[in-house]
Amino acid sequence: GSAGVALGPVLGGGLIAVAGWRSIFLVNIPVCVVTAGLLLRYVPESPTDQGRQSDLPGLLLGVAALAGVTAAFIEAGQRGWLSPVPGLLAAAGVVAAVCFVAAERRQASPVLPLGLFRARAFSAGTAVGVLFNLCLYGALICVSLFLQGTRHESALATGLIILPMSVAVAIGSVASGRLTARLGPRWPMIAGLALAAAGAAILATVGVNTPLVVLVAGSVVLGLTSLAMPAMTAAVVGTAGPENAGVASGVLNAARQAGGALGVAVLGSLLAATSHGALSLRVPLAVATAGYLVAIWLAWIATRPAVRPE
Repeated sequence: GSAGVALGPVLGGGLIAVAGWRSIFLVNIPVCVVTAGLLLRYVPESPTDQGRQSDLPGLLLGVAALAGVTAAFIEAGQRGWLSPVPGLLAAAGVVAAVCFVAAERRQASPVLPLGLFRARAFSAGTAVGVLFNLCLYGALICVSLFLQGTRHESALATGLIILPMSVAVAIGSVASGRLTARLGPRWPMIAGLALAAAGAAILATVGVNTPLVVLVAGSVVLGLTSLAMPAMTAAVVGTAGPENAGVASGVLNAARQAGGALGVAVLGSLLAATSHGALSLRVPLAVATAGYLVAIWLAWIATRPAVRPE
């Protein structure tokens, strides 16, 4: 999964060079067909809970909340923070979020069981997931835009420059599984997030005349954040217990995807806001560095052993 995220710019750059930018959307068709075939062939159906009802209001309100907040950041980067459009979108997103929480509290079978968040470790681990994707996706889009907009690299060249990061992501993910099985989730999580903070800090220093090797080195170090991903999943699912393992995994995955959407919007808007004839990575990557440092603190909380009463 991590390798797929990082390989996207490489494959996308190649497609754009060969067939134009619209072709990147067509890649979803064969991928979805192959995935559906693999699911039908290899994944057994799990038992369903016949008493569980669909939570359509919660689903729609959750989508509205995320869409409103994300769109607000995107429009702020284009129109400016003082424009009324971002403010209205943000207000709509916040209202939808408040209604979402209220609806989930009353729902017998909520799409997001709020009771899980009473556990400190679960809440902190889920927050790590949000920051993990927020900073990674946001940094990735900023680096891609910087390479093409400021250094005038082609889409294909940009993908190839990011390729070493993709390799680092894949290596870190595989290594994390082994390390987590041996050491538990705490140290792989902290190591991955600390490396990501260091990589983001390196990228924050990159400018128009910075040697390309510095950018590649920073992106590779940032890519080793994948050390945290399998460990993070193990930590969150482990705190929820076997009976809630599926729900906990779904909550973490949804939190990560929400973080990714917000990361592209937030860091992308900061990149646009600091443009003075040339894009600068300083502000968005400094924010990503701070985000990873906060994630380290949350990871420590999420993996702290519970104190049992005597």
